[in-house]
Amino acid sequence: MSVGSKIRYIRNLRKLTQKELGLKVGFSIATADVRIRQYESEKMVPKADILSKIADALEVDAAALNGVDYQSEKELMHTLFDLERDFGLRLEKRGSKYMLCFDPNSEIEPYMDYALSSWYKARETMLNPFEENADGDLEYHLWTQRFPIDLVKEETTRKERTERLVSGRCNEIKTQGYKIEKVNELILLFEKMIKSGIKLEIRSDKKRSAVGRIVACVSVCHSQFLSLHSNMDNADGTNEIAADTAAAYAEYLCAIEYLTGAGIKIEQATHSFEGETYTDYYFCNSMFSTMLLQSVKKMQEKILAGECEDEDYLYEVSEDLRIFNVKIESAVDA
Repeated sequence: MSVGSKIRYIRNLRKLTQKELGLKVGFSIATADVRIRQYESEKMVPKADILSKIADALEVDAAALNGVDYQSEKELMHTLFDLERDFGLRLEKRGSKYMLCFDPNSEIEPYMDYALSSWYKARETMLNPFEENADGDLEYHLWTQRFPIDLVKEETTRKERTERLVSGRCNEIKTQGYKIEKVNELILLFEKMIKSGIKLEIRSDKKRSAVGRIVACVSVCHSQFLSLHSNMDNADGTNEIAADTAAAYAEYLCAIEYLTGAGIKIEQATHSFEGETYTDYYFCNSMFSTMLLQSVKKMQEKILAGECEDEDYLYEVSEDLRIFNVKIESAVDA
């Protein structure tokens, strides 16, 4: 669809007249409908600043108004070829059907997994297969034009709710003069988190890693954390488990803040996948990444397998604590 066609399409979804949209954008009463009519008929192309105002007035993401006007199937095919070359799109045959997917080794694949899973969930929850032009269908079509605005709001809300749950504990920890002196203290913190039941995924991040520098990512699941704390008043032991996870996660947040202030580069990003919301912590530091990928990940596997009391486990942890008995200031990358 062209830019003009997209403006008209979303305006109709919003049930706005051309004049109403023009006024929301900020045009005068005398020119509001004329300006929008000119854009929709493509007699004029809105400049970037006007296009941004139109997107705001329509309450959609600005990217939704980018025009790609396919005139033939051949043009569509060449777009797919471009996506193959530039973004790792792959063509596969499954049975008698041809399927499009993204190369798992491409840089964009993690984002596309995130985006496509969100798209699938929206289709499943909003589209009504039994009723044409249902309100749910309108909700879905507006969701596609707002993407990723609603998703980001949902993710931010979940992250903020989690942090609010532990904010009191974080303040208590900070008032006690919390600090981390050595790298190996984080090993013990992760042991506490894993044993308390907090779900973590530890992996290397290909996109941020480079020759001579490995970046480790720790992904924390918020959904299970929030679910656990929704049952804080239960008398079945859930509240005790929730208290343990809250204390461990609060200390982790304090540790991230302290390490960042000490010069350890840690980047954060929040995303959702298959109904779960995660915050990713990227440790862009050589020593911490090595410690996470070689020590903490192995420790996590043994704890989840019920081997945390074995002599081998205790010996390996003590060795890791000895190896990473390094002061924080000495671990800061140059």
